[in-house]
Amino acid sequence: MAIEEAAKPSPIPPYPEMILEAIEGLGDKNGSNKSSISKYIQGKYGELPPAHACLLTAHLARMKESGEVILLKNHYFRADAPGAPPKRG
Repeated sequence: MAIEEAAKPSPIPPYPEMILEAIEGLGDKNGSNKSSISKYIQGKYGELPPAHACLLTAHLARMKESGEVILLKNHYFRADAPGAPPKRG
């Protein structure tokens, strides 16, 4: 029985997927701040790891560096969104 439990995929998708889904789901033209992204993820997936806030911060920073999301005035945008602001720097 332990083998069956170990073989089950996690019901929670990877953080980058959840973050991009949250930004798209919130659909705010001014972007989404970290707390609204967190609330969206908590509302949709319920049980999250105890270190959710730290994981979210780390993944947002990594996604910003890789160019997946754009941070402008504490609001995150999908980099591939049609109305996203231009990349700076």
